[in-house]
Amino acid sequence: MNLAQLPRLAEIVARAALRPIPVGKAIVGANAFTHESGIHVDGLQKDPSTYEELSPQTFGRVREIVLGKHSGIASVAGALKSLGLSADKVRMQSVLIQVRQRSMQAKRVVSSDELLDFYRRAGDTSRSMHTPLEMNYDCA
Repeated sequence: MNLAQLPRLAEIVARAALRPIPVGKAIVGANAFTHESGIHVDGLQKDPSTYEELSPQTFGRVREIVLGKHSGIASVAGALKSLGLSADKVRMQSVLIQVRQRSMQAKRVVSSDELLDFYRRAGDTSRSMHTPLEMNYDCA
C-alpha cells in the first residue's frame, strides 16, 4: 500500500460523502503537520520525532512551520534562515514581538512579507540572499 496516496483517497471520500475533512484531522487534515508553538518547533528542529511520531513524507505531506501568537525564537530563527537572513538575539526578539502582536491583532498567521517588514523594522535591511520565504522550511 502506498501511504503517500492516503490524503488523495481521503479527499475523494470526503467529496463523495459531501463532508469536508477537518483541517486538524490526523494525517489527512490540511494542518496535520503544521506547527506554530515555540516549544514544538524547537523540539522538531532538534528531533522531528519529538512531536511527530509519523513522518509527513510517509504520507506525501510536508512539515509546515507557521508564525503566529504562539511562536518562539526557534520559529523566527528558522524562518529567517530560510530567507538567507540572520539576526542576533535582540533583533530576533524584536521580530518575535511584532509577529505575536500582528498575529493576535489580525487573528491569523503572519505572512512572509510581514516577516520581512518586521525584520527591516528591527534593524539592518541588508540580506545575504533574495530567496522567497517558504513557511514549510525543513526543520530536520
